Order: sequence, then C-alpha cells, then structure tokens
Amino acid sequence: MIPYQTPNTTVVVASAADFMPIAFPGRGALTQLQAIKSTGWNVGVFSRAFSTADINIISVLSDGDTNTVLHLETALRVKVGDPLTVAATTVGGYNTTHRVTQISADRKTVHTDQTYSANATGGTATLAITGNEQELYRVLAAQTDSGGIVNYQNNDGIPYANQDPKDHDGSTVPRLLYLKFSATGTYNVTLAAKLPETHGL
Repeated sequence: MIPYQTPNTTVVVASAADFMPIAFPGRGALTQLQAIKSTGWNVGVFSRAFSTADINIISVLSDGDTNTVLHLETALRVKVGDPLTVAATTVGGYNTTHRVTQISADRKTVHTDQTYSANATGGTATLAITGNEQELYRVLAAQTDSGGIVNYQNNDGIPYANQDPKDHDGSTVPRLLYLKFSATGTYNVTLAAKLPETHGL
C-alpha cells in the first residue's frame, strides 16, 4: 500500500446542502480526515455525487415495449438504478421521478421505468439521489468538531471506491471524494489514505 495525503486544502461551503468534491485517488483506504473551522459543525465523507446540472431533453419516446426512453442534448452521468428528476416535458405524466434501467455508451439515451403514454419533447432531466439512499454511498460517519477541529485517524483505513459513473468508455475511475459539512463557511481540510499499487486504474 502507498501512503497518500492532500494537505491543507481550502474548502468553501456556500450551502449546508452541498456535497463538496475533493480531488483524491479513486480508491484506497481512508486513514485521516482533519478539518478546521469555528465550532458547531460536523463533516461526513461520501463516494459519489448525488445531483447533476439539468440536462435538456430532446424527446421522450417509447422503448418499443411499455416504457420510456429519454433522448438528451448532452451526456448525463448516471448509472442503472439511479433516480432522475424529469421536469417540464410536454406530457405531464413524465414530470416525476424516473429510475434508469439502461443507458447508451455516450450517455445521451436513457431508458427508464416510467410507462410510455405518448411522445413528448422539451424539459430537463437531472440526477437526484436523496434521503436514505445517500447512505448507500457513505464512506465515513459524520464527525463532530471538538473546539473547531475534526481529527479522525484510522491506521488500518476505511476502504472506499469512487462510485460516480466511469467515463463513457469505462476506462477511467473518477478521482474524487465528497465531503458533506453541516454548516457554511471556509474549512481547511487534510485527507490521507493508503492506496493499492494499481490505484491509478
């Protein structure tokens, strides 16, 4: 295992609802989380993003059976099983939560579990993982500050692997972890991990 550290990274949190992406190796064993700010906050670590920017929908068509297919202007980084929020299409019944059942290699054609009723155009689609489902991607339980400092250390490390969708050709694991702070403000953060010899894959 190879030791790795990102020392004293400044993280500016504008909203306590945000999950802050931190550049970090895509997999390994998390050994350290240190964060500093004034008192009254906590921080947890997660392995993927839970939302995306809105992606414009070109059309909503039938999959040739009973369900819908979204045709998108640009790629949407989601995986099979992810929830999508669809809004403002011309068929009102589609403006709800969809579950991804299949996605094309270029991520612009997304099959969902919603029953097809008629062709539609316009609107937007976005990844929207909320509530208890976020816990499926938690790496480290929320750590509460003591005197304005979180100092988590684990010599053995907690195994993690980034769970964001890979690049469309499946070759690259995104090199990110996500921090969820309970309060806005500016934090100084150090993360460390033990990495396998093949951590770059």
